[in-house]
Amino acid sequence: MRIAARRSAEPVANVGAYVFQTAASVLGDRHRRRVVRHAEDHVAFDSARHAEFDIDASRIVEARQDLRAAVDLLGMLPERTRIVFELRRFDGHPYADIAIKLGISVSAVEKHMLRATRRLLSFAQEAK
Repeated sequence: MRIAARRSAEPVANVGAYVFQTAASVLGDRHRRRVVRHAEDHVAFDSARHAEFDIDASRIVEARQDLRAAVDLLGMLPERTRIVFELRRFDGHPYADIAIKLGISVSAVEKHMLRATRRLLSFAQEAK
């Protein structure tokens, strides 16, 4: 397609070299595109692996109960720990921004996140 789309009126001096150079250029472009788009990280849709699953009423009720319990657990965290967790996980703020906003060190933000994460993980393990 690139050769056919060539707009120059001048004849190509060495057609063989021109074809190979064009092919090399196309391959290079494809490689760069695959790298930029992380093509190797994508997984093709497989209906057997990604099949739809039925969600029955009991599963919905169970999921809502788990969500309510997690929200309650977040409410029981110390206020600053809860605020740090919400700013990071729900609002996506970096640790440095949270530290500035709350007037604490980045290390303190990390400790609050660790505390909240441990509480949530222990809840998840108990729920199993």
